[in-house]
Amino acid sequence: MAAILGDIKKKIEDKLNEPDCDGSFAPDPRRHKACYPGKLVYSAKVDDEKIVCFYRWLCQCLPPAAATARTFVDIYTNAVVINAPFVTCCCCAQDNSRILFFDQSPYAKPAQKTGCCDPLPYCCAQGVAGQCGEVVALPGPTVGCPSIGFGHLFGMVFCCLLPVNFICGLKEGEAQKTADAINKEVAKYRGNGGKYEYMV
Repeated sequence: MAAILGDIKKKIEDKLNEPDCDGSFAPDPRRHKACYPGKLVYSAKVDDEKIVCFYRWLCQCLPPAAATARTFVDIYTNAVVINAPFVTCCCCAQDNSRILFFDQSPYAKPAQKTGCCDPLPYCCAQGVAGQCGEVVALPGPTVGCPSIGFGHLFGMVFCCLLPVNFICGLKEGEAQKTADAINKEVAKYRGNGGKYEYMV
């Protein structure tokens, strides 16, 4: 009897984590259903000159080409993937990649193109960083910790209050397109009860 109950329990657990697909995709069965590989739907256009400007704003006078060539923002059907390399000693770039799945807190509020003091109270996102390309903000929760540093800038006021993640260095006209693409995929993800198109 214990063996039968164990088999039933395992089948139920497998079904809860199993993606809806045609059988050609055989992922790790224990993986959370939000974390299967999604399908790429949009790649933001990054301005290399603006990325160099951003690194200079961080007092990196001569950022290597790898810092710009390896910078990207990709939007999938279940997550945003970004690489915003760290630059050290003006000569070395190290990958700083993040995958932020749509069931996490930074999507509690819609992604947006930054403006003057928008999102509040960050006046510098459009002021200083805004000179180095367009900026997308993921405002996330109004209050609360922990929040994930994700992107080029991570803004916090009073430690755990008003956490915001910023993605800088986008080409002109690209911030709104990127924010719209993120919000569209998040809405689809939520509207389908956490189901999404897989990379198959």
